[in-house]
Amino acid sequence: MTTMTVRRGQMRAAIASVLPHAGKESESTPDFGRLRFLPISGALLVWATDRHTGVVARCTGAEHLDGGADGWDLSVAAAKAVLAVFRAPSDPDARMMWDNQDLRIERTDHRVVLTELSDFLDGRSLTVPHIQITGDDTYPDLPRIMHAALTSRQVSTVQVRADMALLGRFVASAAAWGSLPIITARSQSLVIRCGDALLGFCETSLVDEDDRRKDTDRTVEWAGVLDPIRRPVKVAVPAAVVDDLTRQAADILRHGSGVLVAGVNTLRIIRDDDPGDADLLAQAADLVITTQFGSPSMLQRKLRVGFAKSERLMDALAAAGIVSPRNGSRARDVLTAPDELPAALATLRERS
Repeated sequence: MTTMTVRRGQMRAAIASVLPHAGKESESTPDFGRLRFLPISGALLVWATDRHTGVVARCTGAEHLDGGADGWDLSVAAAKAVLAVFRAPSDPDARMMWDNQDLRIERTDHRVVLTELSDFLDGRSLTVPHIQITGDDTYPDLPRIMHAALTSRQVSTVQVRADMALLGRFVASAAAWGSLPIITARSQSLVIRCGDALLGFCETSLVDEDDRRKDTDRTVEWAGVLDPIRRPVKVAVPAAVVDDLTRQAADILRHGSGVLVAGVNTLRIIRDDDPGDADLLAQAADLVITTQFGSPSMLQRKLRVGFAKSERLMDALAAAGIVSPRNGSRARDVLTAPDELPAALATLRERS
């Protein structure tokens, strides 16, 4: 026999947050459709999984009233019965008081008895049957699954796919504890945590190189769609800056060519003879001619430049006859063969 007390609010939150992950019992999955309860030192753990997702919730401050520490399983129906019987009052102050009062749990050989405790008279009580944990336990080992997820390599830049229906289960889990989840991408799963009360995982699959390349191209395409329809941003330019730009523009008209670039908060002039831009243009030409792939997104990845910069570089290559002119979001045709690279680079150096 195991007897212990936990806070009513924590018990409700634990069951409500774990239920969406319990799965359904069937002939092929006889161990699903249940919640596991395990007393540990100073806490009661509640968990469930269908192997696609899983959640471990922790009721802290649990007090053991005897020496028993055996765990037990409840069916989904029994867990829902607990939530139906033990409801907090609707008044916020009364709810806070109810949440912080104790619920006694008595686990016998075949039943679990839950009773509201108070200073004067005990409140509502519910008796439900439990599923005994046998020595030949075939329930998924969620502690091992979660430990593997926590200690696996954290993914910082690799994209993953996740089933939104599986992720949707965590909406109810997070709502039960009233906190926003923190989501960390690991090598084969997302690890989801709400404070120190809830820890879960959601299975994922990695995105292969071909799909990543397509995603980058689609991102560039979307940026091109959105760029011209953005609402213009009014920029207040100090008179001194205008005067300085006017002098620079007059100098360019007298001695060479350049481009006036307007940003959200800045105005500046980029000269065509800027050695940094000339070197970058040569690197872009080398990449495009060597790979025979005229994509701005490739320049973004390889040269670590922004979208606008990669487009300007590609336009400069088109002006030099290395690639075809812009044609929507499609990659440019490369007009220069790999064996013509030295001549193309020499031409670019002469132009700059």
